[in-house]
Amino acid sequence: VPAYAAEAVAQHAIALLLSVTNQVEVYNAAVEAGEWQQSRDYTFIKAPLTLLAGKSIGIVGYGDIGSKVAQIAEALGMTVNIYSRDKEAAIKSDVVSLNCPLTKDNREMVDADFIAQMKDGVFIINTAKIKTVIRIKLLWQSLNNRYTFGI
Repeated sequence: VPAYAAEAVAQHAIALLLSVTNQVEVYNAAVEAGEWQQSRDYTFIKAPLTLLAGKSIGIVGYGDIGSKVAQIAEALGMTVNIYSRDKEAAIKSDVVSLNCPLTKDNREMVDADFIAQMKDGVFIINTAKIKTVIRIKLLWQSLNNRYTFGI
């Protein structure tokens, strides 16, 4: 459904990004276990954090949702690369956000070639139809090697 809950889905995409870059689950578990309270200094470092300012995000699917993801990413200081305008820059971004509806042209578009072009350590955020846009088995194999995925 075009334009359905575009703001909510874009917010969710950014929430996924912040969750994986800020290691929210790791820090939440540590706080619940009392680790932060037992820290010797004020700065508690359990896992590395990734600052988004200065990073790039590739937007695949620049419609109502993708354009809103881009607006929020820019507000966070990120450079936005739009797949339909510059495929190479979008795929090689620090973050790749998949926001596209399923069409006959993009069915399983995230294939071995697409994945091979992504940089090591890329964060993949997906709000698209995962089983149809992404070759799911291939993605899971790749995740074990060099990517972080938010779904």
